[in-house]
Amino acid sequence: MLRQTDTVRQMVDALANSLYAEEMVCSMASQLRYFPETAQLNGLEETHGSLVPASYHRVTAVGTGYRILQGDNAPTLWNVIEYCIREAQKMDAATRVGLNKMLAAAPETYRGFVNQIIEFQKNKENYFQMAKTAYESIKGPVRL
Repeated sequence: MLRQTDTVRQMVDALANSLYAEEMVCSMASQLRYFPETAQLNGLEETHGSLVPASYHRVTAVGTGYRILQGDNAPTLWNVIEYCIREAQKMDAATRVGLNKMLAAAPETYRGFVNQIIEFQKNKENYFQMAKTAYESIKGPVRL
């Protein structure tokens, strides 16, 4: 059986990997604003509208996890992580909707690019699910 510290490390690593994928999604989606063919792409503003709070919650969760790893044992840190998990997952669902609209509306020459964004989105969510599983093995189910 893993010690709690090992599980916390796994959680933080998964959160950090999720944040990296988030960075790629944000960067690539933002880039679409600067191509004349995609500047007004259906779903782009919706995607950006959900990425901003989603990335905030990931950044906060990662920083909070690092604090726990460094020995900060304030019980409220776990509340912060739980809240961030719950809220980021809501935003991820909205991001998926926006990305699917973007894919459907994208000119053929940009569909591969949008598909790459979607793959990073999937990776982001998969790593986040791993972090949630680690959290729940320590603290119990995330309250909805």
